[in-house]
Amino acid sequence: MASAFGEWRGIGEQDAFYGNRNGKGERMSRTKWSRLLVSLLSAAIVISKGVYTTMANDGTVRTENHSGNFGKGIKYGDLNHVFNGDFSKDSNWAVKEGGNGSVNKRAGNNYYGSISQGTFDDYLIQRIDVEGGKNYKLTAKVKVDTLEEAVSGVFLVVKYGLDGSFKQLELSKTKGWQEVEMEFTPAHGKKSVIVGLVKWAESTTPACTNAAVSIDDVFVAEEQLSEVVEKWVDDFNGNALDQEVWGYELGRIRGNEQQHYVNNKENVSVQDGNLILKATKRPEAYHYMNPSGGNKARRIIYNSGSVRTVGQKEFLYGRLEMRAKLPEGKGAFPAFWTLGADFSMDGLADKGQAYGWPSCGEIDIMEIIGGPTDARLAAGEAPMGGQSNKTVYGTPHFYWSDTADLDKDGSYGQNYDNATSGNATLKENLSKEYHIYGINWTDTKIEWYLDNEIYNVIYFKDLTDAQMRAAKESLCRPQYIQLNLATGGNWAGDAGTYLAEDNTRFIIDWVKWSQDSQQAAAAQAYYAGIPKLEPKLDEGNQTITVVKGQALKDADLLKYVQLKDSTSQYEVRFSIEDEYMFVNNGIGENGTGQTKVSLIYSSSSDRGKLQNLPDLKEGVYQIHYTAVPESTTDDITGKVTPGQKLVRKSLKLVVLPNALTGKEGEKLSTVSLPEGWSWKNPQKSLDTKTAVYNAAFINPANEGQTREVLAALPVEVIQ
Repeated sequence: MASAFGEWRGIGEQDAFYGNRNGKGERMSRTKWSRLLVSLLSAAIVISKGVYTTMANDGTVRTENHSGNFGKGIKYGDLNHVFNGDFSKDSNWAVKEGGNGSVNKRAGNNYYGSISQGTFDDYLIQRIDVEGGKNYKLTAKVKVDTLEEAVSGVFLVVKYGLDGSFKQLELSKTKGWQEVEMEFTPAHGKKSVIVGLVKWAESTTPACTNAAVSIDDVFVAEEQLSEVVEKWVDDFNGNALDQEVWGYELGRIRGNEQQHYVNNKENVSVQDGNLILKATKRPEAYHYMNPSGGNKARRIIYNSGSVRTVGQKEFLYGRLEMRAKLPEGKGAFPAFWTLGADFSMDGLADKGQAYGWPSCGEIDIMEIIGGPTDARLAAGEAPMGGQSNKTVYGTPHFYWSDTADLDKDGSYGQNYDNATSGNATLKENLSKEYHIYGINWTDTKIEWYLDNEIYNVIYFKDLTDAQMRAAKESLCRPQYIQLNLATGGNWAGDAGTYLAEDNTRFIIDWVKWSQDSQQAAAAQAYYAGIPKLEPKLDEGNQTITVVKGQALKDADLLKYVQLKDSTSQYEVRFSIEDEYMFVNNGIGENGTGQTKVSLIYSSSSDRGKLQNLPDLKEGVYQIHYTAVPESTTDDITGKVTPGQKLVRKSLKLVVLPNALTGKEGEKLSTVSLPEGWSWKNPQKSLDTKTAVYNAAFINPANEGQTREVLAALPVEVIQ
């Protein structure tokens, strides 16, 4: 027969047949591509209308009637392995070079794909990621038009790689749109299949050549073995962040970026059911050059917001999702991501108590590197590199010792085949509407999706693959969530000068975590034998209070936590840092506007020196407790394989100038507090049964609207 399919052409800027995976495309050679499609179409033998046909490797044809037992009792999930299944975007589908296939055909407000009449050797297809041995169902709406009495040689197909069997459903002439479906199970070890439309005949025939076929709403769902149950959600319906879940990342943290993270309410706020992270101008007196940029350092000119659940809420397996409206603007760089719950927080948890990056693992669920707004573009502001308001990226980072991976972070190597990042592009800017960004995370894979359409997958089931074995070691561990709005950077390019003026905002409607029973069981298996690290305080209290000048030993602070349910030998270590005392705008230790959060004390590095803490000034600090196996060395922060299971819990540490006392029956307002403090309920009467009372701290060093830090303070009530 003739060379089936010959050339192919992609749709949009990305490689259409292989989608946007890795953000670069994976074009095959003409010879390899021709072999694949010859094997696909040479097997397109007509059996009968309305049945599935499969061809085995030996050339024999088998049929499966859809009314058989395959689908009985099988439930399928709501994530679509086909990206752009509704043809509303410009990506992921491939059509034959010189053929009559097209994408983005439009009827009113509806887009669809089609192969028009006039060909007998044509296709419209997409390669998708699947997991061998799992059950899938392909559904689609199709329409077959012809002036002939009947149609032949028009198929909905599933192809299993370069060799092996495939499935097909031969389509009949229809009256309008008709929904069809097909179930299939890829062979074990297979990681992708091809789905789509094929027209094929040995030579031109009216029944094939004169047929026009259209397709829409293509959906490939994986079998869902159990119900997905919501475990936690924050819908930001209050007027402030939940401090039992969220903390702040502050200062200049990573990369050659151009923002200084602060805790001003202008930059981090909860309004109208949304968490809003906003970029504003940093006072010019506090601009400084990014110290990590070397001779290419960028100037830090913006204040912005970054929040995280470290030490408060961790996650292991399941769906992590966010519904958000993304910012636009040159160099706007928002992210929804995770880091290992045992991360060093860039030095705030000491080296014997935490893993460094990338050993701790990182999952970038959503990142964009924004380009100029339409108005700024029209006015002459030019984008840099890959800046775009339409493309979202999903990327894992993990420790991998391969010499081709210069950063040792697993995401990109000199060999392009090793890249694990993916991206998806929409027709319209991601700032126009709310979208859902998420991952489906198991102990064998991570799937990234946009509005329930999967655009990137990594599998670490095959542990003979060194890269994926490394991925599993770093990524199959508890993680915490982070949300931030960066500006500029080595990847994001230069930040524009209009981001503050243009009200650049990252608007998050909700963040959610769900699990099915398999994901929950895998998480439970990980935690088996690991102790729980819990506060040893009054129920609900997360605050430790000491008096300035009080002589302390490590044991005095260790008594506030306890290990429970442990079957292994663990010890508790701790680090104290000054996040809550952070100064937003000021002159830092290096004489520039770089203020920062600092590690104050570590029970690892400073063991036995806690008596020096009387010099700690009054205020609020954060103490990070970490339970580590007793065999853990004093430094695990380097680029190493994370072999130990650590457990972390963070509490507030309040230093008061003196103990608080009051008289029974009097108002709480009669108990004086240090500068920066106020009682949340000053009219409450004091009584001997209440141990602690709620108070709020605002750092006096910060001007304007800055966050309140909530704490429960003990008051000695005198009768």
